[in-house]
Amino acid sequence: MTELKVMFLNAHLFYGTTAAFFSRGLVGNDMARARAICALVQREQPAVFGLAEVWGGPPRALITSTLAAHYNSWTPGSAMWWGVGMGSGLLLLTRKPLVPEDCQFTPFKELSGWDAWSCKGVASATVGGIRVLVTHTQAGASCRNATGSSLAASGTPLKCRKENLIKILGDIPAHESVPALLMGDFNISELSLDFAQRTQQYIRMSALFDCEHLVDAFRAVRPLACADAAALSAVPDEPDLFITNDAVRNELVRTFGNKRRTDRTRLDYIFVRGLRTVRAEVLSGAGVDDVPVGATGGKHTSVSDHQPVLCVFSTTP
Repeated sequence: MTELKVMFLNAHLFYGTTAAFFSRGLVGNDMARARAICALVQREQPAVFGLAEVWGGPPRALITSTLAAHYNSWTPGSAMWWGVGMGSGLLLLTRKPLVPEDCQFTPFKELSGWDAWSCKGVASATVGGIRVLVTHTQAGASCRNATGSSLAASGTPLKCRKENLIKILGDIPAHESVPALLMGDFNISELSLDFAQRTQQYIRMSALFDCEHLVDAFRAVRPLACADAAALSAVPDEPDLFITNDAVRNELVRTFGNKRRTDRTRLDYIFVRGLRTVRAEVLSGAGVDDVPVGATGGKHTSVSDHQPVLCVFSTTP
């Protein structure tokens, strides 16, 4: 069996951007975290690694140069903020060559708030016969409530995110025979706050991608074990398997803006078509949550306010 290991991370690296100059709270140990991301890649050795929120030039240069011996890199999207540092925030690293003529970036025209100052979009490239897409959709306007049914249909960020998803759909190869991987921070929670139900946003996103035969790789091998809050409370470790943005355990989530210390959600996904998912997990622990802060190393932080997502696929029928 031939396997393909794929990893995704929203890195939250703002050091060197105009935004960070005006808002110091956006930066937190960025260069040390960039080095830790490189160490994580060298340990896991994914064939494909997609990143979002690599906004700053210095951390992006550190990652690409450190991994240049084994990875080809592509930073799609133009710089914004008068040419200083924002761009799309996306970065694609692959062990296989990237053909420039085959790399495509589609910017989102529908963005609101701070996101309107960026060049968010969807990047796509062919890697070893597989069409790989990396994206980061409109942030804001959480859809989560106790019942998991809220879509907050009138919210501008939600309207923008809906248009972002439609734009992504247009870049997925139309022929079902073409294997595809779509990864990113979609800013859509899978479950309600009490983990009792799937949110309407997740249901609609999944249905949209299902039109192109893309499925949630994580749920392909880890079907949701609990259908209601009572059942979930009987298996307390179940959320730990899929949470990618955890304000309870990851202090960077609170440092970078989420002050609600109880929020735990899944925002980062890898969707797949034409490949069999062998393994899917959210990485934590050594090499992920123990990045030294400062020269003394007495304090530690995580590689990002999001946890890395890792999947292994079989490329043989």
